[in-house]
Amino acid sequence: MIQTQQADIEQLQAKLTNVKKDRQEEVRLPQLGERPILKLAPQRESLNAQITSLSERLSELSSEVEAEKERKKEVEKEQEDLLVLLEEINTKRRRDKELMKGKGIEVSEDEADDEDEEDESEDEEDEEEEE
Repeated sequence: MIQTQQADIEQLQAKLTNVKKDRQEEVRLPQLGERPILKLAPQRESLNAQITSLSERLSELSSEVEAEKERKKEVEKEQEDLLVLLEEINTKRRRDKELMKGKGIEVSEDEADDEDEEDESEDEEDEEEEE
């Protein structure tokens, strides 16, 4: 979304530059002996309105881009906080397992080990039943 808005901003800036350039060419000072061209007044007003409109749109898009950047920073901060929390929980879990082992309580190393142990015990039970 930010990239799209950035592209819109660049397009609007290019349009604004072109309109200003066109306006400067049309509103040139009359040469010595020429009379000012009064026919350009309506075009000038139209171009001024376009410039104002484009400037407002540019401002709006710039604000939106800034807001999106701020939201992105907030999400990144939240993710970082969650990663820190996860690491704290894992550290506490490891410490608790060590305490349990120290007290002689049987503790599995991880969940995958638990599943392997269950599979082995089921296989042993099946073998005993077959005998």
